[in-house]
Amino acid sequence: MKSILCIGDRAENELRVKLKEYCQEFTLHCQKSVNGEILQIHHDEPFDIAILHTEQWTAITDDSACSIREDICSHIPTVIFGATMSSQDRIAAWNAGISDIISNSAPGQEVYARLVNLARRHKKTKTHTEELATDREQLELLYQHNRVVAMGEMLSAVAHHWRQPLSVISLMVESLRMDHDDGVISSEAIAHYTHEITSELKRLSQTIDTFRNILKPDSYAEPFDLEDAIKGVLIFMWPQLKELGIRTVLDDSTSGIHLHGYQRDFQQVLLAIIANSRDSIVANKVRGIITITIEHDSDDAILGIADNGGGMDPHLLPRIFDPYFTTKHRQDVRETGGGGAGTDLYIAKIVIERKMGGKITMENGDDGCLTTIKLPLRGKQVREE
Repeated sequence: MKSILCIGDRAENELRVKLKEYCQEFTLHCQKSVNGEILQIHHDEPFDIAILHTEQWTAITDDSACSIREDICSHIPTVIFGATMSSQDRIAAWNAGISDIISNSAPGQEVYARLVNLARRHKKTKTHTEELATDREQLELLYQHNRVVAMGEMLSAVAHHWRQPLSVISLMVESLRMDHDDGVISSEAIAHYTHEITSELKRLSQTIDTFRNILKPDSYAEPFDLEDAIKGVLIFMWPQLKELGIRTVLDDSTSGIHLHGYQRDFQQVLLAIIANSRDSIVANKVRGIITITIEHDSDDAILGIADNGGGMDPHLLPRIFDPYFTTKHRQDVRETGGGGAGTDLYIAKIVIERKMGGKITMENGDDGCLTTIKLPLRGKQVREE
């Protein structure tokens, strides 16, 4: 049953006469005046359609009533019903967002059909809007979850970065203590130890700055250097990869590619892909190598990330970008510190394709997986070296 809000007695009375054969399919509610109270009614009641009589519509043409008219039209389909309107009034009504204008001379069957069609379209639109809102909420939750996973990956990298500087600082402090106990400490030695310890502390601070920079959300798209963004991730992950015996090779024969997009989001995508390659290499117990190539054509920068981790089951490849899909076992996660939640590649696809207008694919290469990312150059100049 359709619920109709009639604004004014005349609209209700004439509509009841017109729809008398279909009265069992409609419930009419009357609002006798057009004022601020109507706004509250619109928000509190789940009406399918609002009906304004022609005279009622023309009565609220002054500036003070414009907000009322806009509010009526913005929430539900609104119909003007009654006598024939002038061309100027009809144009004003369409511009205000009126959904339909129905003459009271129209047959009841036609009025019924037009109202039912409007109500049906409104229901579909409302359902679609609610679904979009739910999708946005779920996507935001996935973003937040993936950021936590990325934070875990980066904290693991931070631990490897800090291990050597902390060892050096510990050694320096112990040497300083021993020199003091032996009575051989000098101002030159103190200056030396101070310089070395300060240098190591700067390295620790730089690691934290890199950590914060990559994890900080991008508020807007801006130009960035593709090679610099890649090197930033590789430098950050290098101590961990080195400890696992994994080499990284960056073919940067093509440099100077500047893109316009979300650098930090892109770096998190790259972090996730390299982490997946790392996990595959560790799981397959091979001497690992991750090769990154940068190429371009007239339209796109083309980034390739290849590993020798054995590849994937071809039957699973079509699902690799599905949310919550993962091939990682708990043992793999414990050995590498990886996430294994199945959201990283799903978010990667959203970032590359929705946010940056590119394309990401994954396939089996010669010895492992090959991930290809295409990002539009957008007219940026590319310098060959």
